[in-house]
Amino acid sequence: ESFDGLLHYSVWTHMSNSALLAWIDEFYRILTPKGVLIGTTHGDHYQRIMLPHERKQYSTGHPVFRGRYEEGRKLYLSFLPPAYIKKLLEKSFTQVIHLPGDDTTLLPQDTWIAIK
Repeated sequence: ESFDGLLHYSVWTHMSNSALLAWIDEFYRILTPKGVLIGTTHGDHYQRIMLPHERKQYSTGHPVFRGRYEEGRKLYLSFLPPAYIKKLLEKSFTQVIHLPGDDTTLLPQDTWIAIK
């Protein structure tokens, strides 16, 4: 089965790097040619809630994973720098669009649109 579009909100924000990579691969696999993936991440806007050592890691372009809790649960947090996500998505998708989030919109998380 395949899909013309897939939408997820606040899913990648609660998973490990290995799960993130697997989900991107699976989304790509089940999308039709020219299919669209729309998803969200904790991007730059979320630096305000990171611990100092997490901000330092994030600012060097590396993702931050708070893995003290069960993956997939609300308290398991992933902070994914935009350049990191863009690089991952551009490995497979033909077009990647990034819309940064902020507190003035209905979507404080970064929104990603990837076209197969």
